[in-house]
Amino acid sequence: MTLLGLTGLAYFWANNSDTFVLRAPASEVFGFNRFSDKHYLTLNTQQKVIGPILSQTDPNGKATEFYSKIFDLTVHNAHRFVSHLEKAKDFESYKIFILSSLVVSYHESFWSHFRLLEPESDRCHVARNDGSYIENVKSLGERDTKIFKENFEKHFLVPLNEKQNLAPVVDCKDFNPLKPAIQLIGTSDGIGFGIYQMSMRFGFVDEYFLPRKYLSLDDSINYGVDLIYKGFNFLRKNQGKYECLYDANGILNKHKFIRGLWAGMFNGRGSKDICRFVDLDNKWAKNDLNFNHDYTTFVNPLNSPILDHLSEQQKKYFVDLVELEDSEPLKLAAPQLQYPVNAEDFESVGLGKIEITQGKTEEKIKEKTEDKADDNKEVKETEYKKMYVAVEMLNLREGPSHRTRIKKVLYLNDEVLLIPGAEQNGWFRVKAGTDVGWLNSKYIRE
Repeated sequence: MTLLGLTGLAYFWANNSDTFVLRAPASEVFGFNRFSDKHYLTLNTQQKVIGPILSQTDPNGKATEFYSKIFDLTVHNAHRFVSHLEKAKDFESYKIFILSSLVVSYHESFWSHFRLLEPESDRCHVARNDGSYIENVKSLGERDTKIFKENFEKHFLVPLNEKQNLAPVVDCKDFNPLKPAIQLIGTSDGIGFGIYQMSMRFGFVDEYFLPRKYLSLDDSINYGVDLIYKGFNFLRKNQGKYECLYDANGILNKHKFIRGLWAGMFNGRGSKDICRFVDLDNKWAKNDLNFNHDYTTFVNPLNSPILDHLSEQQKKYFVDLVELEDSEPLKLAAPQLQYPVNAEDFESVGLGKIEITQGKTEEKIKEKTEDKADDNKEVKETEYKKMYVAVEMLNLREGPSHRTRIKKVLYLNDEVLLIPGAEQNGWFRVKAGTDVGWLNSKYIRE
């Protein structure tokens, strides 16, 4: 199914007079600013995270590198979910999903997640780090406040398990302002966290916070993109039910599609209230107008605030993307692997060494390569049992659980090879081409 719509953006800008500037310009919120300090949680200096991390020193150069990496990670995570659309030459739908994944995180956090504080920047906020600030959030009732506080303590203030005797978030009385610190972005009201601002009040607790995916930017992007994909899939199948997505001539408007996707399936948490964005009297009107403002700013191919932070190759990809034309998308190089680091790592190498986010030493890179080689090591062909995918699409995951990250999307009748003796709770460890991962056994057949 192809999403039909307008080509070019001139009509779109000329007919969005309901756009009100309710938020600060992106140029004022990208990077470091004192206004957003209170929105960050300060992490334990020993807590390992997987970046990239925005460095406070030389913010112009480092910010460009940081946002360029965010762009690459988002595009490649999104591609995994809709590569089948590209194969089917439904380039328009493919581009709409890639653009949605980029613009939603831009709107939610202005592409913020981790940032690195320089020494002598005493920005550990006691109420934010111990969770007591939630008592002053008026939008929460007594029951929701209690649930939030329990979740905050469980996922931020206690160790993940006995082996990892370390709470992710530091007690501010133990914070040393003379040393570097890594911080995690939160929402202005403190209910959500991370690049996609996942709410600790709703259904993201078990899937996002319990396995502590917020400690990896790549995992956070992958999780957010997964949520967008579920909404995208629903809306593609049911778009005919929503008149608000169409222009007067009966043609589906691609930009309204993205606004409806965010309103009803992401911000609305799957409420399917797709058309609420056209009602300026509804209680969520400010949210929808803010998103529309950020969206129209973001997709401007001449003046988008992200253009200054992209490589020449990325700029070409972006300009082609925002036109949303039914033409084959350009290609981007795969993003570089990131390696776990903590604030203490930055003490020895200095804050200016931004390459720390790509691995501290050659030994780490070698170790990571060897681990991957072990995971994909060859086994005699006779030891494998051939199986086939029995559903239209099936996710190959890193572990035997729906909560683990998607490595690859498989399609109906794709062949996989079962690895002997590797079965856990109804999941099979398999080899699919050169990739090794886990599949739910219910969806494969002999």
